[in-house]
Amino acid sequence: MLKRIYDWCIESAHKPYSLWIMGIVSFAESSFFPIPPDVMLVPMSLARPERAWLYAAICTITSVAGGVVGYGIGALLYDSVGHWLIQIYGYGDKVEAFREGYAHYGAWIILLNRYGEWVRVRIEKHLGLWVAIGAGVLVLGFIIAFRMF
Repeated sequence: MLKRIYDWCIESAHKPYSLWIMGIVSFAESSFFPIPPDVMLVPMSLARPERAWLYAAICTITSVAGGVVGYGIGALLYDSVGHWLIQIYGYGDKVEAFREGYAHYGAWIILLNRYGEWVRVRIEKHLGLWVAIGAGVLVLGFIIAFRMF
């Protein structure tokens, strides 16, 4: 199945509507669709490397637009559908705990006010190690995914 999707993406890179399809996938992914546009972006960029920057720009623009729409969906539907879903899944207490934690530690989480400099120094000092760990986790994830399917 993956081979068919890959082949379709390679072939579609040469079609006039390929940018539209990739843009729609990118837009949908950032608002409600769970499959990232990378599934199309990578094969299309391999098929037509001279257009890779154009493909990346289209993905970026449509992803941001989709994110704005996704934010709107969440803002408009949270009080009605959102509360209902939270209650169905039994996450009411967890949402409140998250809100309390975010209210107390939000600035540290986002701005790293307290540990920002310490973390930056450690990351820069051991950058090779962190990249190797990240690559190892990525490869391990692919191995697990391919063995499961």
